[in-house]
Order: sequence, then structure tokens, then C-alpha cells
Amino acid sequence: MSKTADSGATGQPPLYFFDESEKACGDVKYCSLIAVKTPEAERLRADISDGIAEIIASPTRSQLKGINKDWIPHFCNDHKVEIHQTFLHFIAQMPFESYIAYARKDWLIANSERGQHGWYNHLLRQLLSFRLKAERSGIRGIIFEQHDSKMERRRSQIETVVRGSCGRSAQSIPVNAASKNELALCVCDYVGGAFMSYLCEVDPTQKHGAMKRKFETIEPKVRWIKNCETGRIYSRKTPFDGCLTL
Repeated sequence: MSKTADSGATGQPPLYFFDESEKACGDVKYCSLIAVKTPEAERLRADISDGIAEIIASPTRSQLKGINKDWIPHFCNDHKVEIHQTFLHFIAQMPFESYIAYARKDWLIANSERGQHGWYNHLLRQLLSFRLKAERSGIRGIIFEQHDSKMERRRSQIETVVRGSCGRSAQSIPVNAASKNELALCVCDYVGGAFMSYLCEVDPTQKHGAMKRKFETIEPKVRWIKNCETGRIYSRKTPFDGCLTL
């Protein structure tokens, strides 16, 4: 697997991949939306494919539940020790940056438009308003996960959110849906899984244990985190501390 330079180094407009995550923190459910930015989508996919092949070829890891020739990484389903840490170390070397918006689900529902995707659209607007202003060279495209019969309808809805959030600068940005077979979405899934596991770790002894170590593995790839309920923003200057206090 190749070592990677900073994902802004190529100069070409990036692709953005989006995937959501939900997790219960005791009696409270949190939602997050993860944006993964890469100007080297093909290289990212190739690196993920190499990482998958290496895990499948491993005599020990290949014996774990769910690991077979058709395996695609999924944080919630994969072995919490062997696969999580291995794949997180793999993606930490890959060409991407990530951005996260999150909040309590009940707050999001109360502060978003009605409908099944209201909270998702709210978080999407937060990410778009922050990132599009920073992309002077433009965006090559937006790809989100959707793998059912409503794919085209949802694509149209997200396109409307993009156009409405970003004005003229977004009019020419292609918006496309992809299934779980889109390997770049594995990165969104693992970044979101590591973040939400750390956020929602209710055992205070684990706040500085396994969950924190998983997040710290990919933390250098996470450039920006926003708690949309409080407006608090975390970055490299003010790192995320895993605290749920509002």
C-alpha cells in the first residue's frame, strides 16, 4: 500500500463522498454525517482494494467471521479488535481528508425540515456551507450512499440541497448515488464508526482506552468537527475531546 501525501497536493478538484452514522449514547441517540474529500479517488479506491486483499490473504484474519472473498469493510459488522485496528491503520495512510457534523437526533429532528431525511439534509448543509467556500478550484462531484429503489429520487433531493445551500457556485457540481460497493464509502464508514464509538463511549475508563485509540488512529485525517447543536467546532488547534457535555 502506498504512502500518501496531503490530499490537496495534486491541485485537481476533489471528489466528496458522504455517509451517515447513528449511535445510541445511553438513552440518547446521536447522528453524524461524514464527508471524505479526495482529489485522488482512483488511488484511494486502489489503496482500499489493496488493504482488503491483504486482510483476506492473512492466515489469521481470514478466519474471522464475515471475512471472505466478497468482504467489504463495514465498521459495525467487522471484528472490533483484529479488523478495526488493522483497517484504521490502512486508511490512515490513504489520500483523503474528512469533515464531520453531528448532533443529538432529537435536536436535529426538532430543528430540521420534516421527513425521513430532514436531519441528514441539515448536517449536509452544515458541511457544504463550510467546505464549498474553501474549495477555490471547485468540486469535481458529490457521491453519497443510497442502494435501494429510491436512489434517483434521493439523488434529486440531495441535488436540491446542494444547489440551495451553495448558490451559483454549486450549479455545475454533479451529484451521484452509489451502493456499498463504492470502496471510497468504506472510508466514510470507518471514520464515522471510530468517531461515534469514541463520542458515545459511556464508560469513563474507556474514554482513554480502546475507543480513544481507534479514533486517534485516524484523527490526523479529520480536519474539522462541528457539534451542530452547540455550534462548537473542533479542529487541529482545538482537538475533539470525546466530551458529550452540551
